[in-house]
Amino acid sequence: MKSRRNSIDALVRERFLTINSLCDDYFELSDMPGDSHLKNAIFKNVKTRIKEMSSASFRNQLAERLNDDLNGVVDRFEAQLPELSADDRVVFIYSAAGFSIKSIGLFLNLKKSSVYTRRRRLREAIESSQAVDKEEFISFL
Repeated sequence: MKSRRNSIDALVRERFLTINSLCDDYFELSDMPGDSHLKNAIFKNVKTRIKEMSSASFRNQLAERLNDDLNGVVDRFEAQLPELSADDRVVFIYSAAGFSIKSIGLFLNLKKSSVYTRRRRLREAIESSQAVDKEEFISFL
């Protein structure tokens, strides 16, 4: 299991480090006064990337990759916790892929505090469930 986790960690570092950094920049710059060409260029780039990574298509690809690298973790999550909502599934997928709270918030158009609340409630739902793999699922949150 550890080598699979290392595989997904490598994927996150390779593919998503940039978007996490861009999301952090966007988050910080969104409150800054002034209007510069650089700021506008960063905003445009970040908005495009966020839109791409907010899509159902991207999430499905991400879920497939997580399943491939982590022994069907998303499929097992859904099978063992069918009572959870589609929104819970999305939060789980982004969290399991290693996205930051800020990134998840931007992808889902939520405040950071709302993402923290959703993850906490999801963790509590998993902890109180009878899911065989609940410890593994919790480790991603």
